Amino acid sequence: MRICKIFQGDYPWDVRVEKIAKALARFGHEVHLLCRNTRGETCYEEIDGFHIHRLPVLTSSGKLNDLLSYPWPLNPFWIIWIRKAALLCRADALLVRDLPLSLTAVIVGRSEKLPVILDMAENYPAAMADWRRWERGFEKMRNSVVRNIWAARRIEDLVLKAVDHVIVVAEESRERLIEKGLPCSRISIVGNTPDLRFFSPARSPEPDLAERFAGRFVISYIGEILMHRGLDIAVKAMPRIIEAIPNACLLLVGDGKRREREQLKRLASDLGVRGHVVFEGWVEFARVPDYIKVSDVCVVPHRKTEHVNTTLPNKLFDYMALGKPVVVSDAAPLKRIVEQEGCGLSFASGDAAEFAQAVLKLKSEEIRRKLGGQGMNAVMRRYNWEVDSRVLAGVFEALEGRRMRS
Repeated sequence: MRICKIFQGDYPWDVRVEKIAKALARFGHEVHLLCRNTRGETCYEEIDGFHIHRLPVLTSSGKLNDLLSYPWPLNPFWIIWIRKAALLCRADALLVRDLPLSLTAVIVGRSEKLPVILDMAENYPAAMADWRRWERGFEKMRNSVVRNIWAARRIEDLVLKAVDHVIVVAEESRERLIEKGLPCSRISIVGNTPDLRFFSPARSPEPDLAERFAGRFVISYIGEILMHRGLDIAVKAMPRIIEAIPNACLLLVGDGKRREREQLKRLASDLGVRGHVVFEGWVEFARVPDYIKVSDVCVVPHRKTEHVNTTLPNKLFDYMALGKPVVVSDAAPLKRIVEQEGCGLSFASGDAAEFAQAVLKLKSEEIRRKLGGQGMNAVMRRYNWEVDSRVLAGVFEALEGRRMRS
């Protein structure tokens, strides 16, 4: 099949977009990715076996170009270019990532008689509620329109009735859609699982990185540095952890909003643990396994919300793939995986004392090795991209079968 994949961000880069596009190409499909172009990159190129079509830059003003290409529902600019891309590549199907452009894709799909598949990587209205909770000032006022949660829920209801199939990342997300009336036959789970060729347990960390953290008890979080991720809970737990493990350090790897990062730095300073909290900043994805490898414990302290209760982040499975024990909040999907696979411990969301207690239970190397090994075995057996990519391929095989019969 010729598949036109629609992504509201710039590419490169997004890990799920890349994995899906490469997997579909590997299974013999012709994949065309249409994406935003806020960086003024070339409008067409071929990378890793799939075609990239970027929106044109219509003005020398970066801010105006950003506005024109903003992924609003029903943005005529996107409607025009999705239709052009679909016609150019003679698409047999549209695959749209998340809610922002889903209604736009449905409109083009209806006009061109193309099936539309929604890759629902996020429960988007609930995710917006999490983001909005920490906004301040002008950002909060602007996003009351741009990220209107009521409108997002209405759009989601419309889109779910119109699309041919929905891909979700967790069982809890599937259950939510069934409760909304979507038949289970129209839902598939394709998880945020790792490519084992990249997350290999045999891989050794960068020598400089290993030397830098030698002799430390490293508690790592890898991802966006944002308050709704519960990172303040991890920082608040550090005084208790340091009492029992004086060489402990909290390693935060990733970027995020400067204001929220500075809040966390001030919190660490106020608690007297600034020297035990490392803000590493953004690193290339190719180096992520090295940071996991130098860690003793890896954490997902995300606050339990409607959003977090219906999703599973890449980082959980990345940690498990490299044999690291995990400490997670008791959000439903996180707790389910950890308890089913015996790969770590959970704590009550928002409770710094429980977080500290969970980390301290992993002070023993023997326990860490046991739980980490169980997590790694679970990833080798089930939670890996080889398994999930076959589910993805099955979605399009079924779609192609229906197309051939019609």
